[in-house]
Amino acid sequence: MARTEVDVGPSARFLIFPILISLALAFVGYAILQGAPQHLSLISVSASGSVSAVPSEAQIYVVLNATGANAASAVSNLSAIAAALNTTLLPFLNGNASAIQTQSYNVYPASNCTPIYYPIYPSTTTICPSQRRFYSAIESLLITLPQASSASAAISGISRIGGVSISDASAKLSAQQQTSLSQQALTLAIQNATSQATALSSGAILHVQNITVQNGYIYYPYGVFSAANAASNQTFFAGTATVTKNIYVVFSMQR
Repeated sequence: MARTEVDVGPSARFLIFPILISLALAFVGYAILQGAPQHLSLISVSASGSVSAVPSEAQIYVVLNATGANAASAVSNLSAIAAALNTTLLPFLNGNASAIQTQSYNVYPASNCTPIYYPIYPSTTTICPSQRRFYSAIESLLITLPQASSASAAISGISRIGGVSISDASAKLSAQQQTSLSQQALTLAIQNATSQATALSSGAILHVQNITVQNGYIYYPYGVFSAANAASNQTFFAGTATVTKNIYVVFSMQR
């Protein structure tokens, strides 16, 4: 049997394609309407969580200063001061010398010249009536005490060592405390975010889609440090440290 082909022509072909597209869109629209009861919406909220604890550790910043007729002599004298410091501190550090960390170390030639600035002149004029040259050795240390309660007694001992000055002392959370408090703060932040989303969802079922930790910080109590307090074995800081976590959470909402 002979097959008959009909040429619909260009104009007819241009009409067929829009019709096919319209039918396809209608089918998709029908499918979406059929699935509407299961449609998921999203809720995004920001929240934070904070927890506090008494810091278990303390940090003390000290500076050692020694002089000598030459560099070797200055270094030797500085080593003697460091040895006395170690002997004093080791009982408070449970014998852990690694808790004493050098922050800076410098040996340089010095003199007893006194710089004097005259405002009427554009530069500083140095007056040295009887100049005496020597070498100076300086070392700054950061000491971490495992027990904050021993800080005052430790500082009292340090203050009795010649050539050592205490620049600052503060409370510090231990690494274990920081880890534990950070996790607690994060858990509390998620709970707060869930409460916010629940209030906005009007009874819908919520599921966590994504959690972004935006930032976090530790707030330490301000302490008042003075050499007089240290020498008299008085506590120079008190209070609690606070760990905060800020998060951004996306929930899916199913009705």
